[in-house]
Amino acid sequence: MRRKLDYRFTFFAALEALFWAMVCPGGFVTVFMQDQGFTNAQMGIGLAMINVASLIFLPIWGMIADKLGSKRKTLIILYFGVGISAIFTAIFTGNPWLSIFLMFTVIIFRGSVASLTDSWVITEVNTPDLMGNRINYGPIRASGSIGYAIAGFIYYYMFTGLGIDTRWQWLCSTFFAIPCILLASGYKEQAIMPGAASRRVKSLSMKELKPGRLLKNYYFITFFVIYMLFNIPGYLGLSYISQLLRDLGEQPVFVGVLGSIRALCEVPLLFFSQKIIKKLGYKKTLFIIGSALCIEQVSYVVCNAMWQVIAFQILHGAVNGLLVGSAVGYIFSLVPPELSATAQTFCGASCSALTIIGNLLSGWIIDTWGVRAIFVITTVSMLLAIVLFAITLLIGKIKKIQYYDAKTDPVSQSILQKLYSAE
Repeated sequence: MRRKLDYRFTFFAALEALFWAMVCPGGFVTVFMQDQGFTNAQMGIGLAMINVASLIFLPIWGMIADKLGSKRKTLIILYFGVGISAIFTAIFTGNPWLSIFLMFTVIIFRGSVASLTDSWVITEVNTPDLMGNRINYGPIRASGSIGYAIAGFIYYYMFTGLGIDTRWQWLCSTFFAIPCILLASGYKEQAIMPGAASRRVKSLSMKELKPGRLLKNYYFITFFVIYMLFNIPGYLGLSYISQLLRDLGEQPVFVGVLGSIRALCEVPLLFFSQKIIKKLGYKKTLFIIGSALCIEQVSYVVCNAMWQVIAFQILHGAVNGLLVGSAVGYIFSLVPPELSATAQTFCGASCSALTIIGNLLSGWIIDTWGVRAIFVITTVSMLLAIVLFAITLLIGKIKKIQYYDAKTDPVSQSILQKLYSAE
């Protein structure tokens, strides 16, 4: 029986909303550590270990997904891992070092779900249905931002209005992991063309996939570094917004509301990101994003009022809505389709790599120069990202380096024939 286009839209919109509600408690992690009596140095170590977990396990889960030939099956494992590990993190608190170990365990699973979920959803919505229709990813991803925003407001009310301890934020991840598992388990993948059977995904070995091809891809490798710098404001800077609020005399737990505001502001540009990218192209769009993020980070260095923080959090949300659509799509366009999960997760891991050092040093930096010094670092990272992006594109143009084309890659063509087969 033919399935209509709205099946996939409804399915993935629901999955994105529930998935982002599941990861939303991560926005309260610094508040959780403060409530548990962490020092600035211990908080820095805790955040660094979170990044270490992402750095190590993001590429591992990506390679597992490509080896299994199924992002969906890998995601079911990850959602289940989040649900179980979050329970232990909520229960066994009190000792900072035990809490750091348990948070590390949660991120082994949760740190990889964003990249893999995005990669899976993009793959599925770009696969024509039986009527030849594709779906715009932006509105689907927008439902995730709405889910995150609603969850953030609920958690803020729980911690302030109801007085619930922030340690129980971890159980919220477990609560939302359950429907994510059920949805992913029940999904039926699209057939590639009219009259074809549903896809039966074959497992491939790393030898067959040849992931080393990514290392020979000039535009992917250079953007790999630039993508890392682009995300430092999100991975490093946003982690210390709660301490900036304290510096301004505000409640640190209000960081959850700021997270919800950011998420809501992502929605408009997620809806229109495809049109913007189509008009400007990936590269011009990324330059605009980099410039806006640079302005945002500078603002945190000089701001002295709450309204200023809110204003630039709104800017961050709007820009991030465009970054999600452009960066993920750009990476997707640069690499072999059968290595998309590996590429996306390696890029996700790169975001954690540089921030590990920053988080390890953050306690000393904050104690010595104050929290605003963190935002000086994030500003420099954005300036460097913009300059390097321009230089690498210029070199590619001068040397006439061609972009990857799967149609001219015999390895990719051979793998795609093996990867999908009729029942």
